[in-house]
Amino acid sequence: MHLVDWLGRAIRHDKRSAISEQQPPLLERLNIKQDELLAYVSVKEKRFIDVMGTENKMQKKTI
Repeated sequence: MHLVDWLGRAIRHDKRSAISEQQPPLLERLNIKQDELLAYVSVKEKRFIDVMGTENKMQKKTI
């Protein structure tokens, strides 16, 4: 989440806008506790499979 917040605050000529420095951090704005988010993501993470490759290889891997 820190990376997402940091990227959102980055000012670049090819971005339409950026998160203001006056805005609180993302988790604080969303009223999410960091330890609760980590526990939730840790459980959800076990349900997904990471696959890279051609569509044919991905279909074989998920079957």
